[in-house]
Amino acid sequence: MVNIFYSAVHNINDDLKTLYEFFGDRKVAVVKEISKMYESVEIFDLKDAYLENPKGEFVIVLDKVAQTNALNDLDPKAHV
Repeated sequence: MVNIFYSAVHNINDDLKTLYEFFGDRKVAVVKEISKMYESVEIFDLKDAYLENPKGEFVIVLDKVAQTNALNDLDPKAHV
């Protein structure tokens, strides 16, 4: 599952930093002016994500992380 967030121009860099602190490093797409004529997309590693002089509205799309669970490796007997 990917995570999608809206961010206002005055919050974008702080939001990216907070997402890195919460989710750790992942690929992130920052979409400016989504579904508009001047839409643009930048893809970063979340740890390196920073926008110089941001303008406009932003949508942040975080890549999913493969979830590992040690219980998935156990056979049914071991679960019981």
